[in-house]
Amino acid sequence: MIISIFPLFRAALAVAGTAFWEAASTTTSERLTSSSSLALAGLCCRLSMSVLAVRGLWSHTATSVASTSPLSIAFAISVPMAPHPTSPILRGIGGYKSIGHQNLCGMLPSELERFVVEDLGEWDDSSTLVPEAEAGANIIAKEDCIISGLAEAIEIFKYFGLTADHLFDDGEFVPAGCAVLIVRGPARSILQSERLALNFMARMSGISTITRECVLSAGGRVRIAATRKTTPGFRIYEKKAVFLGGGDTHRFNLSDAVLIKDNHIQLLGLEECLRLARSRASFTKKIEVEVESLADMLVAAKNSADIIMFDNMSASMIKEGVRQLQENDLRDRVLLEASGGITPENIEEYSRCGVDVISLGALTRNARWIDLSLEIEKAPAMSKIKI
Repeated sequence: MIISIFPLFRAALAVAGTAFWEAASTTTSERLTSSSSLALAGLCCRLSMSVLAVRGLWSHTATSVASTSPLSIAFAISVPMAPHPTSPILRGIGGYKSIGHQNLCGMLPSELERFVVEDLGEWDDSSTLVPEAEAGANIIAKEDCIISGLAEAIEIFKYFGLTADHLFDDGEFVPAGCAVLIVRGPARSILQSERLALNFMARMSGISTITRECVLSAGGRVRIAATRKTTPGFRIYEKKAVFLGGGDTHRFNLSDAVLIKDNHIQLLGLEECLRLARSRASFTKKIEVEVESLADMLVAAKNSADIIMFDNMSASMIKEGVRQLQENDLRDRVLLEASGGITPENIEEYSRCGVDVISLGALTRNARWIDLSLEIEKAPAMSKIKI
């Protein structure tokens, strides 16, 4: 009971904190602006999600559970990450802070410039049709999602001289119809930055959403990880989106770990690959071996591989592999990863095989873009441009 109550208490505390912030930032004499209204709407959305979470946790009727979205419950619950054999259990996915990779801390100015130039081109004949005037806009989620890309969108808007205030945090559940970001500034700049910001948010939110669904399906039994099957030039953001959805980023690049795959084994043989890797790699670097047979699994475990990846194996075959490792007193020496042929539809079955990690390219390859829109607020008639 205590374990069930704590996440709910934390959610209630978050809602209370948001309410306090609203009270502190809006004076009694101040007229309620559209921005304040949307902020309060965001607060109501958070409160409703907490109520749904309570309903999903404490109701034992099939009807109530069926009518409560897993994503709604996820708002208030810390999804447990699977334990690493040599480290404590990690808990909590309530927003992006730091995962020990400095490249996730922000967008480089040169990179932002490249994104802007790609979309803006040499001249924008469309936005210049609009007179130079101040305007406001809201970014609305058209469907339930785990929102991501807010930090990047805010950086883009700042580049164009705009101010942007977020009503949700990256990694939070957002119900359909809620505003997630309020933008203020020159109307032309809003129009010019709109598509770039929405592209970041839609792509990253789609990845975070499918990741959260997989994490919930796995039920905390395993850690859900991404792969290097990412969009060239956009990997850092796609990996960040996986993390915001509650997943593990896995390797960012080839320098992060030694991964011996089928082609390495084809050229050198498994034992020789392991010998060379162990002799050349630093003691700080993990060595992982991709195996396609249980015989290779035992060879890798006996030759001091740190991680064994079962590649394109059935769930029953992986279970047998785990049994053999236990029988040979090798299970506790290695971290086990399942990969290949795993989808959001069958991930629950694989999560019960006894592995520690499940990696799937579907998190980035199959993620559907979330439907978001930027809607400019109705403003007084603008003066005609003199030609």
